[in-house]
Amino acid sequence: MLDLIREEYEPGAEGIGFKSGGKGFALTLMLPNASIEVDSLGDGARIAVLYASILVLAEETGILIEDPEVHQHPGGLVTLMRFALRLAKEKKLQLFITTHSIELINIVKKLAEELGLGMKAFYIERDNNTGVVNVRALESVDVEVLQKLGLDPRLLHIL
Repeated sequence: MLDLIREEYEPGAEGIGFKSGGKGFALTLMLPNASIEVDSLGDGARIAVLYASILVLAEETGILIEDPEVHQHPGGLVTLMRFALRLAKEKKLQLFITTHSIELINIVKKLAEELGLGMKAFYIERDNNTGVVNVRALESVDVEVLQKLGLDPRLLHIL
């Protein structure tokens, strides 16, 4: 997890630990000359630590990650997804990631290919007339073809 933090959020991080606070202990990021409570970091770094903490502990199970692009800049998103996918491969995790971000889909697709992982994207929509939820599996090539045609796969309900 420290590698994730060093790579994108705080290059000088030396460790992660706890310090006593008013009502107990606080998770802290240890820097060369100070320590910062994780709760005082920016939203992206805080969320990355949360996701990483869960992923590091899980093994041979499924993990739901909801909208990981929220509060992440593009570099942070790439770093977080690389970390998550690497752990998924090492720990035999199946990741279920929800998103509205075509950028996230492209990032995960590229990283999955680099790591030799499979990826499947699904488009989910509710029928306005019946209220039934329909699911369409999108193969990687489908997403690429739609984008090459200048169409946004997120807008399949109007295409």
